[in-house]
Amino acid sequence: MFGGDPESFTLSGKGISAVLLKMDEFQGRIGMPGALIRKGGKPETSVLPPLPVPVIRMAKVSDAPSRNLTESEAAALKPLLWQNKEVEENCADIFPGTLTLTPLDEGCVLISTQCWVAAYNDGSAYWVMDNALKGKPEFVTSDGSDYGGGVIYASHKGRGLGDCWDGRKWVWDGREFRQSSEWHTGMCRGIRAGGAWHLPTLVTRVIDENGKDISSE
Repeated sequence: MFGGDPESFTLSGKGISAVLLKMDEFQGRIGMPGALIRKGGKPETSVLPPLPVPVIRMAKVSDAPSRNLTESEAAALKPLLWQNKEVEENCADIFPGTLTLTPLDEGCVLISTQCWVAAYNDGSAYWVMDNALKGKPEFVTSDGSDYGGGVIYASHKGRGLGDCWDGRKWVWDGREFRQSSEWHTGMCRGIRAGGAWHLPTLVTRVIDENGKDISSE
């Protein structure tokens, strides 16, 4: 029973029961003690084992400040950065704006620029390049919200009320930015600002350069 002044209502459990039963079926648990719905006494020797959580070892990044590219640097890079289907499709309205260079380490830099603007969200595009700005740019995302300390963040509202969100992170491992997480807060139902709950769809373990697990940070 769910209540909200001045009304209350009953929510059927048939939908969630069907979902949990499908989980049992996929994992091979039907008729076993660990089943969520149809429990039984069969041995669980044939149950699918859990997949190992991917581990990302985060590399130390430079603390040198970011800078805007000069006009000549930007003019040379813009044609290279545009040669990506996702950038071409998502950033056509305002790309390219000011290009920013952020040092990553002795060999690589992060190039970024605002990519798109919507009613209540915006996104920036990110690429990894060599320090000399001569090689092929390695595209990361066109939905970034911020960068800091070796991590690119993305977080966007599902609608203006802010009652539903989604987000992702990418972590620098010394060679590339690897996606370390993805999540959303469920459907936009006006339950509360920030969303009703945090539902992860990609989970990893992130280990920093000192061996500390920072997955939850």
